[in-house]
Amino acid sequence: MTKFKKAQTEAIGLIVIVILVMIGGIFILVRNSKTDSLERESFSDPKLAQSFLNTLMKTKTESNLVVEDIIRYCHDNKKKNLCGGDCCAYAEQTIKNSLALTLDKWQKPYMITIKQNNVETIGVIATEDCDEYSASYKLGQYTIPSLPRPIQIEMRICKID
Repeated sequence: MTKFKKAQTEAIGLIVIVILVMIGGIFILVRNSKTDSLERESFSDPKLAQSFLNTLMKTKTESNLVVEDIIRYCHDNKKKNLCGGDCCAYAEQTIKNSLALTLDKWQKPYMITIKQNNVETIGVIATEDCDEYSASYKLGQYTIPSLPRPIQIEMRICKID
């Protein structure tokens, strides 16, 4: 009978050890999966605004013009009508179309300002829930060389509360 009790005690001890190891393994898996998703989000999101601007500025439109050139023409009185009309209106509409197909679909609030010599030239393009006072967690900047001053484009992607 003593051997049976000893074997039973050892079996129960093994079961307790296995259960403790399983609980520890689950704890480690849960902890690691949470930090991985947070790291992935913080790694990919900060570059979203900059990547969007870089891609947008190099995009060709249906008129075979590059967005960067359209914005440059908008700021040059001699070339303002090279877009088959007003280049400023064409640039604004092209940017809005790109935003509608990307950030609007992803439900990311944004604000884009285009300035030359600290004066806004094309109206601010923004969603209702993102303005200059919103907490922005992603910021992108793009500079277009131009005379007399470079054209500064800034994009914010705001936090959703």
